[in-house]
Parts: sequence; structure tokens; C-alpha cells
Amino acid sequence: MRPDHSSLKPSLKLPPLPDEWTPLRPPTYLNGTSGHHLWRLKTLSGELIWRQSLQAPGADPHREIQVLQALQSYDWVPDLLFHTPKGDQLLRFYPGQHPERTSLNSGQRLALIQRLIQLWQTPAQLAAMDYSALILDYQQQAQSQPQATLLAQALLNEVAAWSRPLNQLTHHDLHAQNLLLHDKTWMLLDWEYAAPGNPWIDAIALDRMWSLTSEEKQRLETALPCLDIPHPWQQMHQWLDRLDQLWELACQW
Repeated sequence: MRPDHSSLKPSLKLPPLPDEWTPLRPPTYLNGTSGHHLWRLKTLSGELIWRQSLQAPGADPHREIQVLQALQSYDWVPDLLFHTPKGDQLLRFYPGQHPERTSLNSGQRLALIQRLIQLWQTPAQLAAMDYSALILDYQQQAQSQPQATLLAQALLNEVAAWSRPLNQLTHHDLHAQNLLLHDKTWMLLDWEYAAPGNPWIDAIALDRMWSLTSEEKQRLETALPCLDIPHPWQQMHQWLDRLDQLWELACQW
């Protein structure tokens, strides 16, 4: 999700919550993106986060709930305490900073790589991401602008060339704002695009952030599927760049 730079502070109406989760004082608005707004709550059980879903193009808050529920045993996934039918969430607050590449040591980088591999190897009884349907949905939301049509066709052609099946649980939206690092502990945030699919998308997102070393790429490749395409790192970089461009066009309408 991209940050929302609007100066308008949204209103919040919480549903009835148990006493231990009810705010002791008015919640503090933190920030918003194209996909959600966040509030910080001080409660009897500690600090919590209320996450209000806005459903950006391609996001699926209901599938996100299923993914979070399937991953609750992992310490790198937020504790989901409560959710509404709409997909709003009450989460445990976690300390930490959004990471900067230059501030990370090799151990911290390795720790996130290991968590991604663990994610990809986690079984999930969910329908796999339909990338063709996602691309066509973005194109439609972009009002079929000429640029959107060209991007969509190029993306669809590449999807058709990928080997099947692609059903490894994938985050699909990795960037610094969706990561928290506290000492050596990572927390992966914002799972509204997560689904079984092509984990190369996560690997490429990580390479974008960090410019992965050859050794780091080799470690990731041990858990990545064979796409049966030449130069997968290069081609998947280009594919993800195009997908982001199409998503941006879809958000403009």
C-alpha cells in the first residue's frame, strides 16, 4: 500500500469490544494508505492497533483474515485479536522501525530471508492467486487507458509463460513500510494481497529494497519454483515494475 498524503483525518467508530480491548482514551490516528487507516489504542491489555480496511485495487481483506489466521503461530505475523465482517482488524501493537537498507547487518537480512522462505513453505488451504484476473481487474479499473491496455497485455503474455503450478503462500506486497524491525525481530505487515502464488514476486521485492547479494539470491532460490523462463531475476523485475505501473493507473480512477 502507498501512503495517503491527504490532510483529512478520517473518523472512527469502533464496534463493541470486550472491556480489555476497549480504549481507555480516544484512539490516536497514526496514518493512512490507499488500503487502510491505522489507529493506536491504549487498553487494559496493552497497546493495540485498529486497522480500518479501505480495499485498494486488488486487495482482498477477507482472504487476508484467512491468511492471518493460518499464520498465527509465527512470531513474525501480527496477533489478530478481532475482525469485522468488512475486514477491519484489531491487532497487537509491535515496536520497531521500518528498515533502511543501509542500516541492516547481514544477520538481520538473513533473518528476513529465512522468514520469507518459511512463509513460502507454509501450506495454505486457499485458492491460488489468479494473476490474469488481477491484471484484467486493474486494467478495467484504469478505465482501459491506452497505457493500461499495453501494460496489461505484456503482463498477461508473461504470466502465460510461467510454469505451473504456482501455489506457494506469497505476501505480494513487500516494501519497507510493510516491515517492522525491532532489534533482531521482524514483523511482516499488511497481508491484503497475500495468497498462494508466485513467490518470485516477494524475492524481487526484496531485491528492490536491498540489492541482494549473489549468496542471498542463491539462498532464496532453494525455495523458489522453476518458472522455466530465461533470466528469471531480470524478467520478474520487469514484470513487477509493469504491474506496479498498472496498479498506479488503477488507483487514479
